Amino acid sequence: MYVSISALAVLFAAAGFTQTTLFRKTLRATLYKLVESNLNASVYIGEISGNLFTGLSVDTVAMYVNNASFVEARNVVVRYDPLSLWYKRLSVASLEIDKPSFSLIRFADGTWNVDRLAKKKSAPDSLPSPWVVALKSVHIKDAHFRLIDSMSQSKSESPSQATPQTINFSNLDLQKINIELSATVSEQEQSVSVKNISFVSPREAFTLTKFSGDIHHSPTASEVKNLLVVTPRSHIELSARANSVDAFKIKDIAALQFTPVEASISSTVVAAEDLQKFLPSLNFLRGSTRLECSLAGEFGAIRVTKLQAVFDHSTINLSGTVSNLHRPMDLTMNIESKGTLIQPSDVPKLLPFFHIPDYGNVGNLALDFHYVGRPLDFQVVATASTPAGRIRVDGSLDLTGEAMKYHATFGGSSVNLEKAFSKLSLRSHLNFSGTIQGKGTSIDELHSALTLDVDSSSFGRIPISHLHSTVNAEEKK
Repeated sequence: MYVSISALAVLFAAAGFTQTTLFRKTLRATLYKLVESNLNASVYIGEISGNLFTGLSVDTVAMYVNNASFVEARNVVVRYDPLSLWYKRLSVASLEIDKPSFSLIRFADGTWNVDRLAKKKSAPDSLPSPWVVALKSVHIKDAHFRLIDSMSQSKSESPSQATPQTINFSNLDLQKINIELSATVSEQEQSVSVKNISFVSPREAFTLTKFSGDIHHSPTASEVKNLLVVTPRSHIELSARANSVDAFKIKDIAALQFTPVEASISSTVVAAEDLQKFLPSLNFLRGSTRLECSLAGEFGAIRVTKLQAVFDHSTINLSGTVSNLHRPMDLTMNIESKGTLIQPSDVPKLLPFFHIPDYGNVGNLALDFHYVGRPLDFQVVATASTPAGRIRVDGSLDLTGEAMKYHATFGGSSVNLEKAFSKLSLRSHLNFSGTIQGKGTSIDELHSALTLDVDSSSFGRIPISHLHSTVNAEEKK
C-alpha cells in the first residue's frame, strides 16, 4: 500500500513538474543540444506548453540548412499515450501542424539539403525492429511545399521557359496543402488511411481537390483500396492489389511474372487538360473521357475482362489478354472489341491537332475487331458498318524491320461515297473485294501487289457488272 501511494505521489509530482516554466526551459535546452550534436542545421523552438505525459505544443518551429529554410511551422500540437512505450508501441493520438513550409533543394553539386542535415550517418540496422508506430490522426493545415532542383534546371528549360501548362518538377511550388490521414507502421506491415490530401499549384493552374484511399503493404501483399482522385475536371476511382510479393523488395520486373494482380477503375472521368499537366506529350488531346476497367490474373498474363472508354457520343469496348508485361520487349496482346460505336464528329474534337475532317454525314460507325500480336507486329480482323456501307479487313502489319511489311484481304458492300464525302457526284453503290501484299511505302523501297474486284455495283449512273484490276509496284532500280 505504501509503495503504491509513493508511486502515485511521484507520478503526480512529475506531472506537475512537466508543466512548470523550469521544465519547459530544460526541455528546450535539451532539444537544442540534441540538434547541435546531431544536425547540420540552425533550429528555433518557440514557446512550449502542455506536459510530458499527455501531449505538448510548440507555437513556432523553424529549421535552416545552409542558411536556407528547410522546415517552418507556426504551431505544432502532439498528443500521445506514454504508457504504450512499455509495449514497444509509439501511439500518437493526434498530430496537428499549422501552416508549415517545407523546402526541398538540390544544389549544383547534386546533393540535397536533406542529405546535408545529419552530421553522422549511422549504419543501417540489420536487425528487425519490434517497435510499432501508430498515428491515429495527422492533420497538416495550409502547408506550403517548395522543390528546387538546380541540376534538372541546368540540363533543361529554366522555370520561366517551361511550358506553363506542364507541372515543372524541377521547380515545384504547391500551396494550400491540407493533409488528413492515419497510419500504422511496423517492420513487417505498413498501412495508411488517407482521408484527404488537397493542394493548389498556382503557376500551372492545377488544383487537386481531393485525394483519398487506403494503402496497405506487407511481405505477402500490397493493396491500394478505394483510391479517389478529384480535380475540378477529373474524377478517378481506382483499386488495385498484388499478392505473393513484397513490393519493397522488387529488384527486377521479370520477378513479377507469376504474381497475382487485380485492378479496377470505376466511375472515372479523365480530362485531357489534367493529363497534360503531367504528360505534355499528350497535348494533342482535348475533352474528357469516361473510363471503366476490370482486370485480373498473373502479371505476365493479365485478363482484361472490361475496358470501356466513352468520349462524347462514342463508346469503345475492349477485352482480352495482355501477356509478357514482365518482359516489355516481348509484350503481346490478344484484344477483342465488340459493340464499339464511333460518332465520326467526335474524332476531330478529340484530336483537333491533326485537323481530321468531320465525317459526321457518314453516320455512326459500328466497329468490331480482333487484334493479336505485338505493338509492331500484329494481325487484325475488323468489320466496320455505317449508313454509308460496310467494310471488312483481315490483315497483318510488321513494323519490326527496316521496311514495313503488310498483307490484307478486304472487302466492302453497299458503299456509298457520297455520304462519306458529302458530294453528290460521288453517289455510288459499291461491292468489292481485294488483296494487298508487300513491303515498304517509299518509291525507293516499294514492292507491292494489289488486286481489286468490283461486282454488281454502280458509280453515279454508270453500272458496273464486273471490274478486275491488278496493280504491281516494284522498288526503284
